[in-house]
Amino acid sequence: MSFRSGRHAESRLALRHDAMKIMRRNLNDYQKAFCLQNRLLRDSCSFQNGLLRSFFLLSAVSLLCMIFASMPAHAADQRHILIVHSYHKGLRWTDTVDAGMLSVISERGSAFETHTEYLDTKRSGDETHYLQMRDMFRHKYRATRLSAVLVSDDDAYNFMLRFRDELFPLVPVIFCGVNYFTDFTDPRMHDIYTGVVEAFDIPQTIRVALKLHPETTRIVIINDRSTTGKANRKIIDTVIPEFSLKVAFDYLEDLTMDELRTKLRQLKPGTVILLMTFNLDRSGEVFNYDESIGLIAEAAPVPIYGVWDFYLGNGIVGGMLTSGRDQGRMAAEMALKIIDGTPVRSIPVVRESPNRFMFDYRQIERFRIPPDRIPPGALIINRPPSFYREHKEKVWAVGAAFMVLSGLVAALLVNIRRRKKSEESLRISEEKFSKVFRSSPDWITISRLSDGRYLDVNEAYLKTTGFTREEVIGKTPFELGIYGDNQDPKRLFDLLRERGSMQLEEMVFRMKSGEPRVVQRSAETIEVGGELLAISIVRDITEEKKAKEAVLASEQRYRAIFENASEA
Repeated sequence: MSFRSGRHAESRLALRHDAMKIMRRNLNDYQKAFCLQNRLLRDSCSFQNGLLRSFFLLSAVSLLCMIFASMPAHAADQRHILIVHSYHKGLRWTDTVDAGMLSVISERGSAFETHTEYLDTKRSGDETHYLQMRDMFRHKYRATRLSAVLVSDDDAYNFMLRFRDELFPLVPVIFCGVNYFTDFTDPRMHDIYTGVVEAFDIPQTIRVALKLHPETTRIVIINDRSTTGKANRKIIDTVIPEFSLKVAFDYLEDLTMDELRTKLRQLKPGTVILLMTFNLDRSGEVFNYDESIGLIAEAAPVPIYGVWDFYLGNGIVGGMLTSGRDQGRMAAEMALKIIDGTPVRSIPVVRESPNRFMFDYRQIERFRIPPDRIPPGALIINRPPSFYREHKEKVWAVGAAFMVLSGLVAALLVNIRRRKKSEESLRISEEKFSKVFRSSPDWITISRLSDGRYLDVNEAYLKTTGFTREEVIGKTPFELGIYGDNQDPKRLFDLLRERGSMQLEEMVFRMKSGEPRVVQRSAETIEVGGELLAISIVRDITEEKKAKEAVLASEQRYRAIFENASEA
């Protein structure tokens, strides 16, 4: 990645030099042509001379515009960020830090071009190597105007402290992953340097290890003699006194990998391992983090704890872990703020990393750690997927179907409850109607409006007319001969169908015996089951009519007597 970015920078520089040469050559040619034209124009009239000068001046301006327009337009707008990692590409910690940085920078699109370099100090870290790296930086970036330099881990940070003034003067430096950070003695450094300290939390990791393994009497610390390892040792030495009365501490460092694995196999129950870094053994052999934890975990019969998330899932139980991606992301966010105009001094060094408890479920099971001892809110990886996670879509589908069915059942229950209530109301209404229908002294009949046939009649009808129920039901009033001679039955039904009701219509009905009876009929139409019915109430007013006629006749007789007496 660093080789490609360097070749790319050199290509752009060569293109820029070629463009300048073309511009100078075109300008020289134009100057010669311009001088020749001046000599030719001296003999011309002043008016022609002015016109020709204007023409050639405009031509020169157009030529310059074309030359400058042909140069890359984005070169002046794009800003450059240099990323310097202490270690090599492929080392998991370095890769996660780099990914965190690029995830933030890439949000700005093409506004920035990043150049990434690896000091590779896990493999080579002597004075000659650092001087060669300095010379490479000086040559490679001599023509690149940097907006910021991002560095990860102690070696790259120390490299910048030593060589920044001669390599990148006035360029701000933002660091992350620095293990042993000390405050600046020179206050001017706060205008140049800021970043994120890799404040891994060893005390919290030891506390949770002792909580999960209360039988622990000894903690073995695995650490190498690299720059990072030496910084780790300084920090651990300040932590041990807090726990020295509870457990004993031993270091396994300055060993070959084979010697380390031999000692690990001899560890007894009651021991917990705290793994820091073991990337460089005493023989000079280099191991990446995956190789290191793989060999150590294979040999260790006791629980292993760590402080970095790149060990998780490869053999450690867990701990309060630091994330390389979070370190890189925070440093890149600081860099963009500085580029946007925020003074470096106003962005203080972050001394507390965004750490969190993380554990490996497989190791929890292996060492029979009770789940209730795990800190609340901890991230647990490799947990067996639950039925829900394995069949999430099916669970959602069944759940949705269940909800739909539940809704339908609820709707049916509501409908049944309403129907029962309606049926009960109807039953009560029918009972009331039936009582009125059966006990009324007036005739009550129910007939179809379409053909006039009786569907039901009450006892008062049968008693007054003299017909039996069998003779009436299914017959029409016309068939029974109930209507008088002067009444048009069809007109009566048409009138009822048209109006929908009749009120106190005086009529003459003929009984079964042939006796005529004067009645008052009221009727209403109702719809039952899609069919129109007529409910008629008929009151016999024959006697009332006769009484009224008798009173009227009596009044007329007495009036005649009175009138005759007056005349006499």
